[in-house]
Amino acid sequence: MAKTKTQKPGSLQRVLGVGRLHPANSMFLRVHVGEATCGKLKYEMSTGMNGTPMVHSMQSGKWFSLSWKDIFELAEKAGIDT
Repeated sequence: MAKTKTQKPGSLQRVLGVGRLHPANSMFLRVHVGEATCGKLKYEMSTGMNGTPMVHSMQSGKWFSLSWKDIFELAEKAGIDT
């Protein structure tokens, strides 16, 4: 199992080389897209004002976001150009 660093309160954490995990008390200008439920887990999906996809965990209050640069990198790794 990979070793992880302890996150300082209020700091951003890069996840798996892409995306960012934001603390529970983060505030964003955003557009609500929808909600999802997986068993007892509930999530809210939004886009930031620049169109960045965001997921909000209703359990922890934390946010996860992907930048457009992250999405392009994932697409390249998945083989979009081959």
